[in-house]
Amino acid sequence: MAPPTHLLYALYPRAHWRVNINLIRKYLHQFTGCRVIGISVNTRSDTIEKAIDYVKDDFDEVLTLEDNPELREAAMYYSLLDWAETRGWGGYAFMANSKGTSRDGDTKDRLAATRLWVKLLHETNLSDMDRVNTMLERYPILGSLKRYGKYPCFPDNQGDWHYSGTCYWLNLNNLFKKDWRGVYQHHRYGAEAFPGMMYDSDDGGVLWGDGVGNPYDLVYVEKLYKEWKKKD
Repeated sequence: MAPPTHLLYALYPRAHWRVNINLIRKYLHQFTGCRVIGISVNTRSDTIEKAIDYVKDDFDEVLTLEDNPELREAAMYYSLLDWAETRGWGGYAFMANSKGTSRDGDTKDRLAATRLWVKLLHETNLSDMDRVNTMLERYPILGSLKRYGKYPCFPDNQGDWHYSGTCYWLNLNNLFKKDWRGVYQHHRYGAEAFPGMMYDSDDGGVLWGDGVGNPYDLVYVEKLYKEWKKKD
């Protein structure tokens, strides 16, 4: 029997957040473990009451997380992982977030690129659960749209790779045996940098999209999405 598959989702309910929730809803039935959403609000977002009302029937646990506008999903991912470990979780967990809802002043093309990028992240990570389970038997961490190199905006002690978009699968049995709290950086890009700081590149499995480029380039992301759909 395959280990349980959990969902840890970080939501900042602003801008197009309902579009992102509707995307993840298509795949909720595939999670055999616990589906948890952590919600962080402030004066620029919708209220906690509106957010909870929209998601309460989709998730097993709804957590209200402290707002940290400097860290955003980096703080939320840490809280979700801490919550899971203190409850003795094992198995596999998919970490995802309401990508792009905290940004101001995006151009029309950049916003369109972000939305297509989010759609691609969901489809590539969640369309083939048999493959996910098989690969997580081999890899401690797994995702799509893997990008290589170091980036000025990341923590100083970053690794040399990450999953572009901060959506990835974790083998919790492996992770929770390690000092992940000592590795995790409370930094604006800490959640995205975490895979490359916690694991070597060879430990990071790729479901699709190995060595991708700039995800904010609409022309490039449209090309990527067409390549993904061609495989069908």
